[in-house]
Amino acid sequence: MAVLGDQLNNPESGWKRYDDTNDMIVYIGTWSTETLAGNYNGSAKYTSTSGSTMSFTFYGTKIRIIGGLYSGRTTTVQVIIDGINVGIINEDSTTSRTKALVFEKIDLSQDKHVVQIKTVDSKTLILDAIDVGEDGYMTRSTGVVLTAPDVDWKRYDDAEPFISYTGFTQRNHAVTGTYEGKTSYNANGSSVGEVVFSFVGTKVRIISSTTNTSRAQSVSASIDGNVETFTARTATNQAQTFVYEKIGLPYGTHTVKIFGFYGVPDAGAAAFGLDAIDIDSDGRLVRSVGSEVSAPESGWRRYDTDSSVQFFGTDWKSVANSTGRVFEGGSVKYSNVVGNYIIFSFAGDKLRLIAEYGSAYDTNVEVSIDGVVEYINLSTTSSSIQYQPQRIAFEKFGLTNGIHEIIVKKVSGTGNFHIDAVDIGENGFMVRPIGMQLTTPDEGWKRYDDSSSEIIYDGWLRYPTGQAGSYNNSFSASNNTVNKKVIFTFKGTKLRLITMTHSDSTTIGKISIDGTPYDVSFYSSSSINQVLVFEKTGLEDSLHTIEIYSPEAKNIRIDAVDIDLDGRMFHPDEVTDPIDLTIGKRIRCYYSTNNGVVGNFAFFGQETAPFITTSAGAGGDLYFICVDKNRAGQLKLIADRNIQHSISWDTLNASGIASGSGVPLPKKGYYVSMIPAMTSNTTPQGVAAASTTYSASLEAWKAFDKNTADAGWLMESNKWNGAWISYTFPQPTVINKYGIKGPNSNASTDSAKSWRFEGSNDGTNWTVLDTKTNQPAWSTGEYREYVFTNKDTYKTCRLVFNANNGGAYVRTMAVDMFQLIEEDSMPSVDLSFLRLPTGGINSSDKDNEWDMYIVNSRLNGTIIAGDDNVWNYSGGSSWTSTTNTAGSANRTGRGASGNVGASGYNPTSYVAAATATGFRPLMAIEILPMIRSFIHHDGAYKKHQTEALTWNTISATLPSEDTFINDGMNDLSVLDRKNEVFAQTMTANGSLGSGKMYKGSIDLKKYFEVINVSVK
Repeated sequence: MAVLGDQLNNPESGWKRYDDTNDMIVYIGTWSTETLAGNYNGSAKYTSTSGSTMSFTFYGTKIRIIGGLYSGRTTTVQVIIDGINVGIINEDSTTSRTKALVFEKIDLSQDKHVVQIKTVDSKTLILDAIDVGEDGYMTRSTGVVLTAPDVDWKRYDDAEPFISYTGFTQRNHAVTGTYEGKTSYNANGSSVGEVVFSFVGTKVRIISSTTNTSRAQSVSASIDGNVETFTARTATNQAQTFVYEKIGLPYGTHTVKIFGFYGVPDAGAAAFGLDAIDIDSDGRLVRSVGSEVSAPESGWRRYDTDSSVQFFGTDWKSVANSTGRVFEGGSVKYSNVVGNYIIFSFAGDKLRLIAEYGSAYDTNVEVSIDGVVEYINLSTTSSSIQYQPQRIAFEKFGLTNGIHEIIVKKVSGTGNFHIDAVDIGENGFMVRPIGMQLTTPDEGWKRYDDSSSEIIYDGWLRYPTGQAGSYNNSFSASNNTVNKKVIFTFKGTKLRLITMTHSDSTTIGKISIDGTPYDVSFYSSSSINQVLVFEKTGLEDSLHTIEIYSPEAKNIRIDAVDIDLDGRMFHPDEVTDPIDLTIGKRIRCYYSTNNGVVGNFAFFGQETAPFITTSAGAGGDLYFICVDKNRAGQLKLIADRNIQHSISWDTLNASGIASGSGVPLPKKGYYVSMIPAMTSNTTPQGVAAASTTYSASLEAWKAFDKNTADAGWLMESNKWNGAWISYTFPQPTVINKYGIKGPNSNASTDSAKSWRFEGSNDGTNWTVLDTKTNQPAWSTGEYREYVFTNKDTYKTCRLVFNANNGGAYVRTMAVDMFQLIEEDSMPSVDLSFLRLPTGGINSSDKDNEWDMYIVNSRLNGTIIAGDDNVWNYSGGSSWTSTTNTAGSANRTGRGASGNVGASGYNPTSYVAAATATGFRPLMAIEILPMIRSFIHHDGAYKKHQTEALTWNTISATLPSEDTFINDGMNDLSVLDRKNEVFAQTMTANGSLGSGKMYKGSIDLKKYFEVINVSVK
């Protein structure tokens, strides 16, 4: 261990060094720099003036001063620590030595210490470096400008979302010289307000904008409840001023609150500006109780209590968003009745309760987790602070990873209490009790309305519209019938039944899953909409048949059915391969287009989107129902609905569809839009979103509504740089083309110039799929498409704009996203043609396909003839290919209310409304011959197992036709000749001149076609 006078070229073990040039050291008086190779880092500070000082602040228990020894130097320099003279520095020595240990103090308390070194004569003093204990560090005096964090510190801007503000009306306000160019101020210099944040670490600094008059002279800082004060005034106006520091905290989570902004202590409000926060370089800001969380943090998921918990007790009220008050889902239920409580269960290992703090809220709310009780305070810290929305009111970590029951209860007092939202771990989920309202499907589930085509009702009454409070404003009722069934089939592992419970409903209802019955009560003392009455999980991932009925003359009202997010419902007559089509069977497919043009069909046999509705302009699923089969084996299929309205007969004719022969249906190599015609940000499916929106009439979904004539989406003025618009698909989807329709006005300035197209599966990490820079200006309403290579699926895709042509916006009338159809979804089909059905020349003409199949056919007993629930004709007429006797220029339309006879419409102009004529195609297909094979070998019929690469024996005798169909091989490529490279060993066979001769034999039964020989 070194002693005074020793040379220390570097700090010893257990110490760390700060050079004389460190900006945390303050020199006052006359000081100069000595440049000398022997000095630490090549230089040292020196003075020969009496009264000169060098001062610094450090945290730790020990300190060393490194100087220089030389004959005739000072012998009486004072060392003052925390105001006490603790010794002197003597640099007078007959031996010249640089980097010499000239002072040491090793018995200080573990704390922050202010050190001053002061000369008292005019002899030379050299100061080269300062050593402190390795667990200590040098720090600063407050009041100095600190434009960057010191070593071992890191900085967070005032805009950091982990920081919660109350009463700060100027948030992230632009101020020259501040950190990141912005700072946050309290309201008009009001003393009311506070800043709250939590961090993990041992130390914290507050960085502020300061002035000599207007800033708060007294500011309170509470750290874990311990209050100190500091000033936000300095002699000069400064930005990024270091105004407060707390060091030496035990490592862990600490909560800091800054409040009480006064011109002088306890008198007069004054302004305070928070510019930044510095903490340990290995620390981090975190959210804890009291922190504002407007959205769940990474690793969490949020549930709105209005739809996720059960409320018990009386006199629950509701309050909606208003100025300064924001609630999850736009509103929250609250109560001041003692004994009222909410209850819910969740699966997971961590929990947060999100609530609004209020000056008149309850200070003693009981929270029970599996019977273990704690208490929370929902009041604000000051009666002058009225509301603090979306705060963490309670959190619990380290729970057993399982199911937990939570009860939040008002136990005393007159204050209001509520819980706005519940956050749980991202791998957890809410456990829904039977009897609670469930107005939207939970994550991991998807919902089918009672009106879905896949659900078949026997003698039930349908209420398709006007049922306020029901899902999609509709439900279906058994009408007190006995044992009249609802039947549907779904593929998946779980099922929920959503109903309207009522006092007239049965308590002994039945639901059968694959023949196994379960009891279900549909009763409640009053009418309640969208109630979860039955749940079954853990089913085999396969097809399940469901039957629902009442064994007594009491009602059942079915509102919706929830199943797996990746599951799907099937109509009882549905097939997934055209080869299985017979009369009465149906196959699902997807239709995609923009308004006014004929689109494309894809994904036969799959569920891709909700079914197309009468009001939908374009885009969605439909059924093709098999109505006939001719002697040649050709099948006729008619769409079960109009798939597009506002399209003229002339447009259909121009595409070839109105002709008698129709047009071929392409099999692959074309693009389809993967976004249906959106009618809101969340309907009919998926989620449209944007970073910024100009007004409610220009929201994100307007760019995806397929209406290419309206203004689409618009962001706020001058917020185009970095603005984005996105669409989240119901399930991850491949996108490899997108389209943009440019501005409807100001095209020369408000058009996109540079942008990125990105995909993400978590909304946080984005993959750039396409980039465009310096694109030419757009003409008004111009539409452009961009193709790129991509085979990966993404949950969300978005456009991010980063340059326009000089205006205040990037105006976007429409955005679309497409997938390239690279595989034929109907490989068993040889040829397929699309055309319009015939419809009769007048109302008396019945010899046409509409009357034959839609009006009069029972389709081999699978439907009721003319059933609107099957053919969906009441929503609007359908164009046919027939010329009407009303005039040679008129074309026949069929359907509409009552499924009336043929009516004539002008083929050009009759396109205006949803109830006008629309497009209902007929598809004619020819199925490829079915070829199935077995290999007869060694007296048995065998089949090759591709996965195991083995041959399995099927039968010793010729298999039956059904066995060929069900088990036969449709791919004989295993028998194809395959190239094989082999090495042939050869042996010496005499000599030839000076060389040698070799020979070898090749088995031409095994290698019967040798195409190349390489001899080495």
